[in-house]
Amino acid sequence: MEEITSFGSVYRMMEDVLRYHISIKEVRFSHRNIAGLKMREFREVVFHEPGYSLFVTPYSFDHVLSRMRYVISLREKIKMLEEQFRGLEKEFRKASQRINLYEQRLIPRCKEAVRRINVHLQDQQAAAVGVAKTAKMLGEEGSYY
Repeated sequence: MEEITSFGSVYRMMEDVLRYHISIKEVRFSHRNIAGLKMREFREVVFHEPGYSLFVTPYSFDHVLSRMRYVISLREKIKMLEEQFRGLEKEFRKASQRINLYEQRLIPRCKEAVRRINVHLQDQQAAAVGVAKTAKMLGEEGSYY
């Protein structure tokens, strides 16, 4: 940051000439899968390259130009990282809402349904045992006659 502030006065002196050399032609990026999300990942910034004369521009022009382009590239990279952060934050919020839905609503409902099914199966089993005992008793009584 100190390096940037030290170039402040030099930049102001060359501002009119630099303006044409630091205009962005395109920001190149690639797509990357982060946690199941298709996110843009910064690659590089391409600047317009108008020609200039070494004799007309100040001797520090090339150095100031490269520093300014570097700073602009960093600014664009930060923008893309902030965009990734916002996207991940949004998806995290959705995921936590789904988790809360499962934990607070669906899982307790399913547990209650499983409990009812178990009670019903136990009742059926008890009834089947009762029927089997009754049938056995009737079968034993029938064998005496």
